[in-house]
Amino acid sequence: MAYPPLADLLPHRPPMLLLDALTAAADKSVACTVTVREGAPFVSAGTASTLLAVEYFAQAVAALFAFKALGSPDPFKGGVLLGVRDLDLAVPHLFAGDTLDVTCREQWASGPVAHYQCALHRGPERLAAGSITVLQGDPSALELAPS
Repeated sequence: MAYPPLADLLPHRPPMLLLDALTAAADKSVACTVTVREGAPFVSAGTASTLLAVEYFAQAVAALFAFKALGSPDPFKGGVLLGVRDLDLAVPHLFAGDTLDVTCREQWASGPVAHYQCALHRGPERLAAGSITVLQGDPSALELAPS
């Protein structure tokens, strides 16, 4: 299946649109690719911190939300990264020229809040893994219970 360019799905624009392509999308999972490039945000002297994986995870999940909203009367309106848990960085750095695969799978969802297990791979090598909790939509629209 051919997927639309990420610039057509996400509100991000270069240089902050970090992912290159949406490669798979299902009801509860997503896969994207990215090539680490010299001159890109967070890349200096040919390397970037593997912590960048957190932003890759968040952008991949946003791409899934936007893709699933295509053609619906309720378009994708953005979201918020609420938290990161159990982040395991197997290597300290990513390198310019690395082509990476980002995968995320929904673990649970409750209304606009969802939790995803994510991984970053360079070929068969797992570079990072962890889970993120995200809010789909504008947080000011949430009806919070009084304290």
